[in-house]
Amino acid sequence: MVADVMDPVSEAMVDRLIGFDGQGHWLVSLHIPVPADRNPIGLHNAFRGLAKGLEGRLGDAAEEAVDAVADRVAQIRSVEGRGLALFACPGLGWSAACGLPEDVPARLAVDRRLFFVAPLIRLLDRRSPGVAVLVGRRLARFFHAGAGRMEEVAAVESDVPQDVKEGGWRMYEEKRIDHHILEHLHGHLKSVAARLDALVREKPGGWVVIGGADEPRALIDRWLTPAVRDRLIGYVDMPAEAPAQVFKERCHALEDVRNLDAEARLVARVLDDAHEGRAALGMVDVAAAAARGGVGNLLIDEAFSPAGVVCRGCGMAQTEAVHRQSGCCPNCRGEAFDHCQDVGEWIIHQTAVHRGDVTFIREHGRFRGEAGGIAALLRY
Repeated sequence: MVADVMDPVSEAMVDRLIGFDGQGHWLVSLHIPVPADRNPIGLHNAFRGLAKGLEGRLGDAAEEAVDAVADRVAQIRSVEGRGLALFACPGLGWSAACGLPEDVPARLAVDRRLFFVAPLIRLLDRRSPGVAVLVGRRLARFFHAGAGRMEEVAAVESDVPQDVKEGGWRMYEEKRIDHHILEHLHGHLKSVAARLDALVREKPGGWVVIGGADEPRALIDRWLTPAVRDRLIGYVDMPAEAPAQVFKERCHALEDVRNLDAEARLVARVLDDAHEGRAALGMVDVAAAAARGGVGNLLIDEAFSPAGVVCRGCGMAQTEAVHRQSGCCPNCRGEAFDHCQDVGEWIIHQTAVHRGDVTFIREHGRFRGEAGGIAALLRY
């Protein structure tokens, strides 16, 4: 029974779904946003609407698989997150579900060969692991982030005296006490920086965000280690006591800026490398490279999801428009095909099976214009 969906998205879950052997049984993939009121009835109604949209387009066995998933959805009482992803192979009595921390478009897909995991890969691509800290004059709060979630993992509180109040103090005494306060503050910030460095070293390769009020956020800079500076993507101006959700949103905004810059550089590299034969542009060339396991990094527009066919001989995908023009497989000249609900999913699946990377590109005009929304850096 699936009563509460609490499992987070992870690379291990995606790997398990990509490598799943359904032994010829139908594989059902479901993605649904969680209703704003978090009422499970809204979730169940959304599924029924998606299932109704597939009526008449599936055979009896596939419809039975969808009915079995309906029973599982009806058992759900709560979901941890803003979206639900559920995968099932009713013929083998297998299912898995996870809560998604971000909204996803509603979709129900049924296929014999693969689960539709692009929304999970996109989430992991956009939301990489990171470490963040909110630092104040007395308090510092540390967070781990990844796959759209941010969890508060530790806090440091130090006994830093307050500023001297006006009245009753002679000038030299004020200066002496101010210096004493500054020593305490620097000691606090030095310990915060050391804890931040330790957390960064525990999770190498991720990003760092430092938040806090102006003074402590500025003063801590002198204590930051090279390991922290190398991963620092920005600062956030807010008090150390700010709500974690607000801080998370600000961190993700900085991460989005970093990702868009990285995407632009990657697109420029792919378009340049295509002239040297190190990259493939467009549906036909990328699909052929994916079929032979030659894609090192797949770049795909988030909106790229045309229907098409897959060659039974070599596994190369084609859109319906290309298939109508050629009539045979451009890769192996085969003439036997299976319908493919989403060619983008199939190419993502082939890339992931061969341990290639997948990068989703968001609304990049040059990429759509010159590559048709899909390109790849090649292994060979």
